[in-house]
Amino acid sequence: MIHAKRMLMLGTLAVAVALGSQVTERDTAKADPSSKTMNPGTEEDEFLQVLGASSEEEVREALYKGATLAEIARNNDRDPQDVVCLQMRELMRQLELRLERGSISPETFALQMDEIEEIVKHSVYGAQPEIA
Repeated sequence: MIHAKRMLMLGTLAVAVALGSQVTERDTAKADPSSKTMNPGTEEDEFLQVLGASSEEEVREALYKGATLAEIARNNDRDPQDVVCLQMRELMRQLELRLERGSISPETFALQMDEIEEIVKHSVYGAQPEIA
């Protein structure tokens, strides 16, 4: 079972990865004009598309007002499970990079990979997932 404090911290990380990846991509685009950020279909666009939101400001405002990512998606006639899948892919990619760079151990990598789905669902739906 995951501790609530850790769940909150990793759930916040999931949202930060989704919203924050665009900053890194913008820096990459400045350094490398051929990067994928210069093309339609960037991760930011994909995140906004999955949510059905028109801008990151719209998402931030809704989150600030207490909406969950699942509620934002549903309000825009989107499937919250698509948000879960997107965030899981992003977090897995981040963990793989950390493992490759040696900033986490293989044991930490394995433990965090085991928890990703539960953490992301908590982040998207805003509630402690029920454990059967």
